[in-house]
Amino acid sequence: MTNFLAGLKSPAIASAMLVFPLAILEFMFNTVNRQSAPSLLVLFGFLWLLPVAFLAVLSPMVRHARTGNESSTAAVFFLRLTFLALVAFVWGSLLVDQLPCFLGAPNCD
Repeated sequence: MTNFLAGLKSPAIASAMLVFPLAILEFMFNTVNRQSAPSLLVLFGFLWLLPVAFLAVLSPMVRHARTGNESSTAAVFFLRLTFLALVAFVWGSLLVDQLPCFLGAPNCD
């Protein structure tokens, strides 16, 4: 269990660095109140969790490619690649949808 958590340390830090500027923009341009705080917590949690999952799946793939280890089959590789594409698409779509809100657009929901 500690190896698994230690492997998530770098993706968690990188993801936090990716989401932190968005949180700063949100708090600069929009007032946070009791009504909006839970939804913002869910939004930023999801924006943080998706890159963590992406990097947690990508790093073993890169490590195996660098060492030349051919232990995983092509089916596993394509499943991982499909998962990475899906996570990237969801994160990008969510970011494009919420970016006007982060920048303080009026009547943003």
